[in-house]
Amino acid sequence: MKTKSALALIIAFLFVLFSAACNDAGNSSDKENSRDYTEEELSGMAAEKIKKPILHTFYYDYDGNGLHEAFIIAGTEDEYEEYWYNNAELWFVDGNRELKLADDIYGYPNGIQKDKKYAFLSLEKSAGGSGSVSYVYGVREGEPVKMNVSERFGDFLAVGEYKYTGVTDDFSEGFHNYITTEFVFDSEEFEFTPTGKTQKAYS
Repeated sequence: MKTKSALALIIAFLFVLFSAACNDAGNSSDKENSRDYTEEELSGMAAEKIKKPILHTFYYDYDGNGLHEAFIIAGTEDEYEEYWYNNAELWFVDGNRELKLADDIYGYPNGIQKDKKYAFLSLEKSAGGSGSVSYVYGVREGEPVKMNVSERFGDFLAVGEYKYTGVTDDFSEGFHNYITTEFVFDSEEFEFTPTGKTQKAYS
């Protein structure tokens, strides 16, 4: 009986050692896969996958986890307007994958809009006319997210301290007016919510 008990203890001890070694290997692999990449590294990875010319790279730690991501616009540069693009694609790159998020986008970038922890990319979808809407993307737990205000409001920008505004067209009074709506970001729901404040451009 003593021999069997000793053998059981040895087997149990070896199992504990084996499990610990596997956990260490897994943790090491996770750390390796989640290292922070430079802008140059992410741009280089994107260039191998994206066939169109890369025009703009927006490099930032969008979800505030210490690791940087990049949103990349690739396409045709507008010959008349600086920073504008046509027939373009929007890509997301984080060092582990390159994801195409949108095809045939056109307009110009509003840039990175920053909150307390998170940040968002706003791109204006515009052909140069009087109306436009914004593509708005964020990152949640490493995954790119098209935000709830995306393509519903134009000129979506951060204003003041952790406030945002978006613009909609209004023809209710017989002419082209613009209504600016104020938002705050709800990090629990991961969406923008209106504060109730609105303002017309012409009243």
